[in-house]
Amino acid sequence: MHRHVLLAIPALAAAALAGCNCAGPEATAFEITANTASDFGTAVVGAESAELTFTVKNITGGRSGTIDMVLEGMDGAAYRLSSGNCSGEALEPGATCAVGVVLAPQSPGPKPALLVARASNGKGQLAIAGQGLTRALLQASPASNNFGTVPTAGSSPDATFTITNAGTQASGTLSVSLGGAGANQFTKPGDACDGQALAGGGTCTINVRFAPSGLGAQNATVTVTATPGGAVTIPVAGTGGSPAALAVNPTSGDFGVVDVPNQSADTTFTVTNTGSVNATNLLVTLAGDIGEFVKTGDTCNGMLVLAPVAGGSAGCTVKVAFKPTSFGTKNLTVTVSGRVANSSGTTQATVSPTGVGRQTFAVAVVNSGNGAGTVFGGGIDCGSTCNTTVVSAATAGTITLNAAPDATSSFSGWTGACAPSNPSTTCTLTVGSDKLTGAAFDLQRFSLTPVVSALTGSGGTLASQDGLINCTGASCAPVSYDHGTMVQLTATAGPGSRFLGWSGDCSGSIGTCVLNMTQARAATASFAPNANYAFVTSTRYTLTELATRVDPGGALTAATVVGGADIACNERAGAANLPGNYLAWIASSGASAGIRLGSARGWLRTDGLPFADQLPGNLFYPLQRDELGAAVSASTDVLTNADSAGAAQGACGDFTDNTGSSAVTGNPSGGSALWSSWSTTQGCGTSFKLYCLGTDNTAVVVAPPPPAGARRVFVSNGTFMPGPGGVPAANALCQTEATGATLPGTYKAVLATDGSSAASVFTTRGAAVVRPDNVVVAATDTDFFAEPEVLRAPPERTAGGSLAPPTALWTGAATAQTPGTAARTCTDWTSAAGTGGTGENVSSFRVFTLATDACSTAHVLLCLQE
Repeated sequence: MHRHVLLAIPALAAAALAGCNCAGPEATAFEITANTASDFGTAVVGAESAELTFTVKNITGGRSGTIDMVLEGMDGAAYRLSSGNCSGEALEPGATCAVGVVLAPQSPGPKPALLVARASNGKGQLAIAGQGLTRALLQASPASNNFGTVPTAGSSPDATFTITNAGTQASGTLSVSLGGAGANQFTKPGDACDGQALAGGGTCTINVRFAPSGLGAQNATVTVTATPGGAVTIPVAGTGGSPAALAVNPTSGDFGVVDVPNQSADTTFTVTNTGSVNATNLLVTLAGDIGEFVKTGDTCNGMLVLAPVAGGSAGCTVKVAFKPTSFGTKNLTVTVSGRVANSSGTTQATVSPTGVGRQTFAVAVVNSGNGAGTVFGGGIDCGSTCNTTVVSAATAGTITLNAAPDATSSFSGWTGACAPSNPSTTCTLTVGSDKLTGAAFDLQRFSLTPVVSALTGSGGTLASQDGLINCTGASCAPVSYDHGTMVQLTATAGPGSRFLGWSGDCSGSIGTCVLNMTQARAATASFAPNANYAFVTSTRYTLTELATRVDPGGALTAATVVGGADIACNERAGAANLPGNYLAWIASSGASAGIRLGSARGWLRTDGLPFADQLPGNLFYPLQRDELGAAVSASTDVLTNADSAGAAQGACGDFTDNTGSSAVTGNPSGGSALWSSWSTTQGCGTSFKLYCLGTDNTAVVVAPPPPAGARRVFVSNGTFMPGPGGVPAANALCQTEATGATLPGTYKAVLATDGSSAASVFTTRGAAVVRPDNVVVAATDTDFFAEPEVLRAPPERTAGGSLAPPTALWTGAATAQTPGTAARTCTDWTSAAGTGGTGENVSSFRVFTLATDACSTAHVLLCLQE
């Protein structure tokens, strides 16, 4: 926008307009225009603004006189003409010229002025403006700070520095820095200046903190710079001092021995501050046996400020006396704690005085009983009543008393305080209070305690020649004898057992022992089965877990797996305290399972029932017990890699591969044929249980005699094919074979008939069901006919006691309680057409099954005594 200024026409020009024919040049008027602006803005005092240019134009009809450009007005001196060609020129009408002007203030404040173009015959002017500013200048308040002494690891209160722009010119962007040799000992927790610009007169603040990490004087500078604005440097200083540190003198206190309830002299503990800064808010606490000590003086507790020793402080004091209430060593801990000035830290000093209380106690001895004797020792020597005293100090005093019966009496025991020492005749009495004790002397008589110790599956008798002792384990009771009586004991092993030897006051392995009853005696006769133990492990193992017992790297080979199985068996036997050495029933390319047993013979389950006489061979009771005697599930898979004869089957690449499904396993409920080889398709990577067999003995094992009134059961040797003979023919087969084997009684086939169950053919009477080899198949006939059956062994023997092959047998129904149907009984066993129900004879898990077979097939029968 251009500004135009038109001036009034001078008088001469006015006269001409009035018709005056006056001599002289024509009047002139100038128009002054700002090319951009007429306001120069601001300029710093002593400096100049940028140049502004103006145009001067002759706006009248005549030629102007010579132009003189001047700066006038209130602050015309604040400007200067900087360039242009107007001064000294004359302008034709309508002609222009240019002039440059700068603001060059010498003082602050507004600078109004006039730019004037003047000639002899006229002039023109333009108002111009600008502002003078004082130069930006940074100043700091306070100009420095000394933080004094501050503990290392502590920190001072913040010092706040105010930065001011003392000029009216705005500063440039401020930059704040910490410098100097000790710069790393100071921090800026607050800085509102760095990165800011300050207007004229503006302020900002910087917080500085002294946080020394080392001792001694530390100096640094806080420097603030800006362009414009200059730089201001603030010296800061401080001294790193050691933290307040409390110390106690003396460092210990021993009050010695003080009799209860006296009080010792005071001990004064002086607490000083050995650090460089004050300790504040002192607190005194006592711990330990505080009831045994008295704090008799304290100038420390609650003390607000404890100055350093270097500052002239003499410290404060805590006075303590020892006043024991009981004997013994007493300990007190006196702790003086406080805070470290200019720090969040704390300091404490501890001293632990000690003292010993001393007491004297009375000991009275009063003897009793119908015999005679003497108690002596520790100042005591009497047969009836006497007294002494015992001093207890750091620990309870002791007195050792001895009881000595005379030749006709025996020591029956201590009474009172010495009673816990029985049956010893010596009592070491700890005296921490008044004590009453005594000895009882009775006419001499001694007890003989017999004990029978029998492992599972074994038993025996311990008897005395005089008939007063005759026991078999739990029935044993102590028997008293007069002094000097000679007692002869005899140990007799029971059936299937052996005498291991004596322990206690008897020794050796001969079955008799003679004891002279000059004192109380005890004799133990130990018995063990005359056979080995066998069991199923309670734990499972992978092939790798077995191998690592031999090879820490777990390499799978026949040797590492089989060797690991043997180790696992002995681990489990040891955990159950079973005697002897054990091998796993497991085969490999190295040896069959049977050959590994060597000459070992005769095995019992861990519940004492016979398992087998020889292996490979026929079993008595299935091996359904673990090392602790607990029953094993019928669904358990036991790793064997062996057939029923113990021959290796190549399972899992002869134990070199745990990825296939060729593991050969036995089942603990299986009979003689299937206990070792029940399945050949188990996963090699799964875990298995093991059969473990003792190898130390070569005993002959047989099944014990059956219970009285037992019913015999057997598997027919001959087969039966349904036909015209029907059930009578089946019963006749059973009876013929029983008679041929001289089995007593009448026998029938266990068969369901059309409309009747197999159980209904027989009358149950609670009798055991027993095989011809005396193995109990079911504890009662009710268990035998239960649904499902509750069996202890499979019925796998023929009437003559030989092993029946693992074949199907005719049953006619799925359970013993299920009535048969024509469709499952071959039309009441009279027709070879259709199907009939079958069972199995090889498992203690069941006899009856859901299986069927063609009636034209011949199968064996299960025969039971009526």
